[in-house]
Amino acid sequence: MPALEQSERDLPRDYNPPARRAYLLRELGRLSEARSAVERALEKAYGPRKLKVYQLAASILEKQGDRAALAATLDEALAYANGLPASQRDENVASALSAKLTAVQGE
Repeated sequence: MPALEQSERDLPRDYNPPARRAYLLRELGRLSEARSAVERALEKAYGPRKLKVYQLAASILEKQGDRAALAATLDEALAYANGLPASQRDENVASALSAKLTAVQGE
């Protein structure tokens, strides 16, 4: 964790350190901290990579049981995916996000 914290300080515009930190924190069950880290990563991520960060955010929100925020994040992710040029859109990730949104809305 200290190395990721240092990387985030050293590379303030890079989404990777907070995204990796969010992943680690999620795995440790520190969901509040993971959510904060993934929000920082989303602010910095761009292009097709941002869809993977949205997936991470969705997994954190799902573990927290925050269905409203999960649905809103999935909506936002799909809108972002649809705004990407076709050559940059990962259809597998977009399909997974769409399926997750459908499941959340059906619950």
